[in-house]
Amino acid sequence: MPHEPIRASQLAHEENPALEQADLRRAGRELFLEARCIRCHKDGGEGGIPSLAMSGPDFSTIGDRRHPAWMAQWILNPKAHRATARMPRLLHGENAEADALAIAGHLATLKADPPPPAVEYPEPDLEAGMELVEKLNCAGCHNLPGAEEPAKDKLNLSHINQKYPLGQLRDFLRAPNAHYVWTRMPTFEMSSEEAWNIASWLRSQTPLRPEPLAVDVAEAKRGEELMTKVGCLNCHSHPAENQFKAPPLADLASPKWMGGCLTNAPDADSRAPRYDFSVAERAALRAFAATDRHSLKRHVPTEFAARQSRLLNCNACHGELEGFPELAPLGEKLRPEWMEQLFAGKLKQRPRPWLGHRMPAFPVRSKNLAHGLSMSHGLPPVSPKPPPVKPELVETGRMLVGVDGGFSCVACHGVKGRDPLQVFEAQGVNFARVGDRLQSEFFLRWMLDPLRVDSQSRMPDYFDEDARSVLVDVLEGDAAKQIDAIRHYLLQGNKMKIPVMQ
Repeated sequence: MPHEPIRASQLAHEENPALEQADLRRAGRELFLEARCIRCHKDGGEGGIPSLAMSGPDFSTIGDRRHPAWMAQWILNPKAHRATARMPRLLHGENAEADALAIAGHLATLKADPPPPAVEYPEPDLEAGMELVEKLNCAGCHNLPGAEEPAKDKLNLSHINQKYPLGQLRDFLRAPNAHYVWTRMPTFEMSSEEAWNIASWLRSQTPLRPEPLAVDVAEAKRGEELMTKVGCLNCHSHPAENQFKAPPLADLASPKWMGGCLTNAPDADSRAPRYDFSVAERAALRAFAATDRHSLKRHVPTEFAARQSRLLNCNACHGELEGFPELAPLGEKLRPEWMEQLFAGKLKQRPRPWLGHRMPAFPVRSKNLAHGLSMSHGLPPVSPKPPPVKPELVETGRMLVGVDGGFSCVACHGVKGRDPLQVFEAQGVNFARVGDRLQSEFFLRWMLDPLRVDSQSRMPDYFDEDARSVLVDVLEGDAAKQIDAIRHYLLQGNKMKIPVMQ
């Protein structure tokens, strides 16, 4: 067996005050990013980490996409509807509810011009919608309607009828990032029919209905003016001029982080946004404030990948669902270029199309996620150029995967348009889709001892402990040479010749 990575579970460290303080600063930096603090407290410098670009949803056509009564409730107190919401309360005092209604009234006027054509919605297949909800593991991140014990760390779906006009949930499911680039909701490449069936099933399970809200023209105008003054436009796009000003980040010395948004007890007449941070969250933000904050300029792809994969709840599927391997080893297994295409939703063919579960896409994060996952294993963010192809090795590799003198790999693996001959326990990835997918070093370790790499693998072992092959007459029975020949063949992709499959 060649050298192999040390598993994270084999490493440990002792807790100490310096490490605890570093963790506190890291948590504060993450809160600073997730709360979009930079949107109000501008940095003014050039560059910065990708997460500084995060903002809020686009306001264009929001009057078509959301019910006004729901928007009013959300504006008044986001955390009352979603405990994990990072949007602050911007309206305070005895007029807060009326102000929220006024802003929602204005947003309700922001509709497509000209209006979209009328849509005739087909009769939904509710059973198919329910099955898709299960296959896509929606419950990994959401409390489905009717959940007996809703998890505090999941998003509730009991409000969807109050939130979405007819047809808009379908459109959102098809393109969650259409009006909110940095949304955590992934793209599943659904068809219109699939999205309609899911949306219809979810709506059928939710008893709450939208509350009517008459839009008063004068109040809507007042709502637009209010919106420009309370801070909405620091995060949300709108043609009006933003009149809300806050001190730039450079002017916020550490002691100033005791007041404003971070005050322990805000004054009744304070205009500062109220995030309702916990005591621990305020402590973390203040610990970050005490640094030079230069980390906002240092993009570390490994940190980005670790933070985003946790915030995106990737482990709700990885290591839990069939076809979703544990997350930790992926950076050593998959080439960064292939991962970037996967995360962006640009793969033309899924590696395992027979599985009901689907890998979702996170387009705006795809490049940095791929780079970070590779670099977390000491691999470069860009794969080195492969060595020149040796035709004689390609032909030997082709023979080795076939049934005539080879390992009969084609029993479980298809080749281009050819199906596998006779799948034993589990189907493998089509050989035409392997070469540009796997890291060469991982491929060697995997072929030598699949169960050592993945204890749940059903891939058979063809080589002994001395790295000798049962096919002793091919390349002197040397496992490494045979595996290299197979790799040369797989690198041909769609140009590979079909091996003997009968």
